[in-house]
Amino acid sequence: MPKPMIATDAEILGEHLPYELWMLRQTFEKLRSPPANEVLCNALVESFCIHARLLLEFFTNKQGKRAKSYTNGSYNAVHLVNLTKAETEKLNTQIAHMTGQRTVNSNDKIGHAVRAKLITALELEADEFERQLACEFKPFFKRPTEGN
Repeated sequence: MPKPMIATDAEILGEHLPYELWMLRQTFEKLRSPPANEVLCNALVESFCIHARLLLEFFTNKQGKRAKSYTNGSYNAVHLVNLTKAETEKLNTQIAHMTGQRTVNSNDKIGHAVRAKLITALELEADEFERQLACEFKPFFKRPTEGN
């Protein structure tokens, strides 16, 4: 049985993390003027939320690769503290899981205001992470560009 591939630190910092940040930005921008097609609009919302959730887990050191692995080991997300538990739980209860907390009420769904708060906090956290990168990882990290 072949061994599963494991992403290198250079791949995580140079490809995967920049991709997540880029997709978060791109989906946010596309949702400023959402498409009239309901399927496309829902797909953009879901994509934004999945990328936001992954970045939150990375920066808060919860799942998979963790931000603290690339810093001095004690990295704590400082720009995510203003996100409420309700705002971050929406990423789990409304997008990634079939739970009893799902809602049909559009006022309770992840709308533009929550998306704006999430992207602002995550962009600030990405800046903080870059500042705290350990010297050996600094050459690997590439900020996403518009065309990425």
